[in-house]
Amino acid sequence: MGHAGEWETSMIRHLHPHLVGDISGLPPVPNVDPCAPGSMAWITKERSPQGYIGDPAAATAEKGAMLLDHFAGNVVALLEQVI
Repeated sequence: MGHAGEWETSMIRHLHPHLVGDISGLPPVPNVDPCAPGSMAWITKERSPQGYIGDPAAATAEKGAMLLDHFAGNVVALLEQVI
């Protein structure tokens, strides 16, 4: 999952669709880790002048609802294990 790509944009389209403008023509930005197999801290501007990583044009509100439901279920399961 990149930053402001398909998953994050889908969740925002589900929760607050008015915050997502016309993204239909945005080209995908590959999520390539230049330090692999290692890792390092980075900010989005260092890896993507466009401000996103991934494919925001593929985002839908339906995907966002599914993702949020899945993630919320996992948080509940984790909290139940903690309790």
